[in-house]
Amino acid sequence: MQVRHSVVEETKRHIMRHLRTSGNGEGVLPSTEFRGNSYPVLRGLVDNSGEAGELLSEQQWEQVTLEFLWRVCSNGVHSVKSTPHHPPTCSRYRDALLDAAGVDTDLMVNDVLIKFCAPFIDQGQTDWPLPDKSRGLLKSFYSLYRQPHHAAPRWTRALATEIQRLEAADFTPTAMILESL
Repeated sequence: MQVRHSVVEETKRHIMRHLRTSGNGEGVLPSTEFRGNSYPVLRGLVDNSGEAGELLSEQQWEQVTLEFLWRVCSNGVHSVKSTPHHPPTCSRYRDALLDAAGVDTDLMVNDVLIKFCAPFIDQGQTDWPLPDKSRGLLKSFYSLYRQPHHAAPRWTRALATEIQRLEAADFTPTAMILESL
């Protein structure tokens, strides 16, 4: 309440000062503070002679203050030059790898992850039971891929060795992510 009253009073003083010093009504608010067609909007609320401004109610001055604040902010925003947006060249590590080596890791990894995650989150509807599902996603993945799969894609052949290394190191999932990165 105190701040609102203070802002309204300061705005009233500012506007009335300019109303009294302006003889022709055109320069009520300096162009550096108020641009465009702002004056006609306020002119309907505050008579340019300055006398009617003294007769406005507190509620009317609050309206004038809000309009004044809106116009100043609006003019300020419109006067800011926008800077061109430069989107990042690669938003994902996969994109950088694809650009650099022509390898799409999504195609490789998604096939394994989708098949693995589907029965893990299917609410018991799958026909394919996961090993060690009750021990969590990571332990279940370890159990399934710990053994080499000869029919698996070539890139997964080293997965069994990597899982053995990770299990021996006893990484937590967070530590494993950090170590992998």
